[in-house]
Amino acid sequence: MRASQNEEELLRQILRETPETRELNERIRAGDPDPQLPLTLGRMVAAQVQERQDALAAGLADALVPYAEEHNVRPASGDDFLNLSLLISDDRKEEFLAAQSGLVRQLGEGWSSG
Repeated sequence: MRASQNEEELLRQILRETPETRELNERIRAGDPDPQLPLTLGRMVAAQVQERQDALAAGLADALVPYAEEHNVRPASGDDFLNLSLLISDDRKEEFLAAQSGLVRQLGEGWSSG
């Protein structure tokens, strides 16, 4: 299972939910000439992206690993933030698929898994 988030949606979410990043973004858009603002905003956003993706990856793994006979977490690559291999027995397949569908509904738009 690989999971990724829509980058633009994630950035909009961070700007909506994090007052500090929203304030810096507004200052930049208003024309503040401080050359450190874009760098500071970039660092803050990158930290938020990493924190959110790490938490989401851990949550997804915690929710789905119990259905697996075996699992293997590999380094994510590209746009993915999770690369999880699961060996699901036939007798747990329907439970697993239901749990996976529930996670998709819970997370809503802006992310994908495969």
